[in-house]
Amino acid sequence: MTAASRNRYIIAFVTIFITLIFDQWIKVWVKLNFYYGESYPLLGDWFQLHFVENPGMAFGWEIPFLGNQGAKILLSVFRIIAVGVILYYLIGLIKRKGSLGLIISISLIFSGAFGNIIDSLLYGLIFSDSPYHLSITAETVGFGAGYADFLTGKVVDMFSLSFFPPIFNLADVAISVGVGIIIAFQRVAFQTEFFNKSEDSENTSELETVLIEFKYGLTDLKELHQLEEEISALIKPDMIGSLKGHEISSDLLSGTLLINGVNAERIFEKIKDLLEETSFLKGAVVRMKKNSRRSFEEKTLHLA
Repeated sequence: MTAASRNRYIIAFVTIFITLIFDQWIKVWVKLNFYYGESYPLLGDWFQLHFVENPGMAFGWEIPFLGNQGAKILLSVFRIIAVGVILYYLIGLIKRKGSLGLIISISLIFSGAFGNIIDSLLYGLIFSDSPYHLSITAETVGFGAGYADFLTGKVVDMFSLSFFPPIFNLADVAISVGVGIIIAFQRVAFQTEFFNKSEDSENTSELETVLIEFKYGLTDLKELHQLEEEISALIKPDMIGSLKGHEISSDLLSGTLLINGVNAERIFEKIKDLLEETSFLKGAVVRMKKNSRRSFEEKTLHLA
């Protein structure tokens, strides 16, 4: 695992861990200290804690042929599958060295979705019921002796805004913030990462290419991997190209790096200083295939 991938895993883990810890802490605290419907002002009537429980179905919808319990189980199973898909995408994004902002956003969405799943999976097994509009607080009970079966627990909500009718929790905030970051700051990265993969493969013929041929001669690939990480860090934020990888001889004496993008000249200008500062690239040949209207034009440069 490269240092860049390891750092991205750490950032994702810390984001998920902190979100889940605070989400579950405030939910458990409210569940055990507030009776159902109890409020506590934080900023007057504008922002307050107001304890309610969400049975799980959006807008109170039910599925007639399944009944209330069946609908809850189906929803919980669907949530688990959805969280699994989000986690799979997040891991792939990290492996592809995706944008840190996008990784943080997806981590927030995952942790929020998973936080609400914990309520559905476990709260019915470990807490007593919070009676509707009775001044009785819930208690912890022996595992399995709670108010509901596995997969049918209620989601604890507690944040209330005077101008926003729905009552929500920290997990909902994490999901909303994650989506908001994508819309405001990571839209291009998300669209490129998630929607344009098939288009990329179809439009490869329209891309320009930077091909770096070099003499390596080192005992391992550590420095080559480090160079690849630094090249990606330079070109990814501006969305000007993508590093497609390297080829290297079995004796590690020679190799090539391949970068695709819409403008080979711009890519080269972006990474030129880095290439010239890399010791094993002294004397390397950089070939730029530029896409003219009818054919590719090849331009060769020699690094000093």
